[in-house]
Amino acid sequence: MNQRKLGNPAHKTIICVPIESNRTTLWDAVNNRPRIHSHHCLSAKKYHELSHDSLAKCEQIYTINREFFTDYRFTLDSFDLKEVRIRMVNIIGFGNF
Repeated sequence: MNQRKLGNPAHKTIICVPIESNRTTLWDAVNNRPRIHSHHCLSAKKYHELSHDSLAKCEQIYTINREFFTDYRFTLDSFDLKEVRIRMVNIIGFGNF
């Protein structure tokens, strides 16, 4: 979530990317990366709101109306936000971002 856009009433919808905490089947332990190129790892050490390391599933993009957005947890730092955006743009088909 971009904190600046959260406070701007001109933005009527919010783009959401689901996260999953079960990494066992989605994580390549040999290469230490997600098995699917559209996933991005979020570390529980970095984000204390997460109870486990989690994967942002960037292929499952959806939007919600901001008036229904009531459960704000935390904001990604600039590195993770950039990585999630790159994966979202590639899934949509705009090429490299």
